Amino acid sequence: MVVVPNIGNTFCGEVLAGIEVAALAAGQTILIADFAQDVGRQAAYLAWMRNGHADGVFLMGRPEVVWSSVAPVPDTGLRAPM
Repeated sequence: MVVVPNIGNTFCGEVLAGIEVAALAAGQTILIADFAQDVGRQAAYLAWMRNGHADGVFLMGRPEVVWSSVAPVPDTGLRAPM
């Protein structure tokens, strides 16, 4: 899942295109979530992902929201939405 602040933003579109190329080359698909600059919506997408609805997440969100809602996953060195 790719969480973006504004899907209409040219930069976001370019990043999404690159992610899609890499995902397809790896035999994967992507799910795009546009939170439209709404931090509540961003948090909801992170919770949705944490509940097992996506295998991973690429966040292009507001750092103060992203990192306040992300916790370390024990024994992996990775972080996951809380």
